[in-house]
Amino acid sequence: MYNVSDKEFIKIFNKKPEHHFETGGRFEILGNHTDHNHGLCIVGCCSLKIYASVSLREDSYINIISINTGRFSFSTDDIRVSYDEYGTSVGMAKGVCVYLKERGYKLGGFNAVFSSTIPVGAGVSSSAAFQMIIATIINCLFNDGKIDKIIMAKAGQYAENRYFLKASGLLDQIGVSYGGINALDFKNIENPNVYHFSKQLEGIHYVLISSGGSHSDLSDLYSAIPGDMKKVANALGVNYLREASLRDLHDFVTTHPGVLKRNEVERAVHFYRENNRVKKAIKALKEDNLQTFLRLINESQDSSAKLLKNMMVADHYEDSPQEVVDYVRQYIGDGACKINGGGFAGTIICLVHDKDFPFFMEKMKEKYGNKFLLEIELNLDGAVMRD
Repeated sequence: MYNVSDKEFIKIFNKKPEHHFETGGRFEILGNHTDHNHGLCIVGCCSLKIYASVSLREDSYINIISINTGRFSFSTDDIRVSYDEYGTSVGMAKGVCVYLKERGYKLGGFNAVFSSTIPVGAGVSSSAAFQMIIATIINCLFNDGKIDKIIMAKAGQYAENRYFLKASGLLDQIGVSYGGINALDFKNIENPNVYHFSKQLEGIHYVLISSGGSHSDLSDLYSAIPGDMKKVANALGVNYLREASLRDLHDFVTTHPGVLKRNEVERAVHFYRENNRVKKAIKALKEDNLQTFLRLINESQDSSAKLLKNMMVADHYEDSPQEVVDYVRQYIGDGACKINGGGFAGTIICLVHDKDFPFFMEKMKEKYGNKFLLEIELNLDGAVMRD
């Protein structure tokens, strides 16, 4: 893909770029809706990427041309975010710069042309990929590559929360930054523990399938999940579910019937069982026990449907992630599939064995065509400078 960004760079600046950067998007593997209560998650980095052709400038201006979304420029001498820049790419870029500068890292000017293979609606957090490629350019060109990946992830989260006006944990940014498969422990939510797996899952194909439903007007449904978990945590006398246990929940419900609503209890049960699944999945990854790993992903999906209840909006089964999962499971063999992200709409991720893949793709193409079907790969590199 550098041929696309290089060609545009030469056209605009009349010279070849000096450096090349890239980063992939993320996909969720396990830990659906657990991070906000200091839980455990597993996230992967995918082969859908943002590519950047870059050259240094002699002044302080960051000048970015995105083939997909347009152009913006600002000076690193003035990275204050104005009101009309909130919720925009320039706001996110400035936010990354603000976070890094406040922690003593150097900034500088550069010209960059971005191109992307991340389709609209792919559900792989293109915003986190954008944040991480900005942070990686600044890290490599002005800080000798000394900024830790977790710091860059926090810079992205800060930019997304403060200036893109989207609530986000560190899951997306860590998945993008580190590459490969990463198990995250958010017990300390400011400094999560990251266990990195830098190897492929042998004989596995990854496929994203979109339900085709819209994400619009779903913010109340998303916020209700951590809201319900918060109510349970408070009832148990703690701030977050991680600070109590499933046994504590059982004892409370037994001795205080009717205090908590059924959906609140079920979502809390999902949290505790999902954390346990992540622990078992980490062990399975360490032991190369692929079938146990895939079984746990399927169990996570069942929990999202039965306990978390984020597989469709009310009774709107048609064009819902649940409808996709029900269809996929007829043809996935010994593989696995689950919701990818917040749920209610959007994509599911499928992990399919070599032996099942040809027939699986044949049936998926019959049903979804090319519009809602996307084969991806596990990207081991994350956010990197190529040269």
